[in-house]
Amino acid sequence: MAALVLLFALRASASSSQQEEGYRGLTFSLDGTYLLAVHFDGTSSFIFKVPLDTGKATRLTGAKEGFEGVPSFSADGRQIAYSFSPGHGANSRLFIANADGSDAHALANSGTNDFGALLSSDNKSVIFKRYGYYGKYSPIARPAQHEWNFYAADLDGNNVRQLTNESFYMVSPASLSLDGKTLAFVDSFEKNRALLRQRIVKSQGRIAAYAEWKKGRGLQRGGLLAGREEYFFHRCI
Repeated sequence: MAALVLLFALRASASSSQQEEGYRGLTFSLDGTYLLAVHFDGTSSFIFKVPLDTGKATRLTGAKEGFEGVPSFSADGRQIAYSFSPGHGANSRLFIANADGSDAHALANSGTNDFGALLSSDNKSVIFKRYGYYGKYSPIARPAQHEWNFYAADLDGNNVRQLTNESFYMVSPASLSLDGKTLAFVDSFEKNRALLRQRIVKSQGRIAAYAEWKKGRGLQRGGLLAGREEYFFHRCI
């Protein structure tokens, strides 16, 4: 029961406005004894470790300022990967650390902003996302990060491979299947289009499944969509 109360409390603060303080991401340890949560305090965001038996949150890393992203565990649970920017206009880089936060080190500097780090099932690659455009497509919209694609690189940050070419309008945090072959994420887009699409994309780029929904007209072909979101499943290898 204590664990259920803890999760409810963390989720309650995470569901508030993006500009408010609170927890923004939850990641369970592989043994299920604790979770990692990213807390935003208005000027920075850091990863905290929260044991489920006590609920006492403690800092995981030693960063003094900046913005740490939601971490992901390696397949053996011994390491985590996450993004980090020290702030002050510096790029967001990918970091790998031991599960206890020790030996945190940055991958090779790409010269751009990298987010959403995921370790491959064989612990040989890291998957992440980059945006290609910061701005807005409507005069009444706020500037934001757009034209996202997913990439993979070796654990030193070199040998970068582009996995998608769709330049998605906006994307959610991604989830990698246990066999490391399928990447799942949610994309939302506007660009003056009312069409939402659901696709399952194979490694060769062939669309294996497709569904579309038009505002005010309902589902046109098979599949399941929620609200104004579309679900993409992309084959990594």
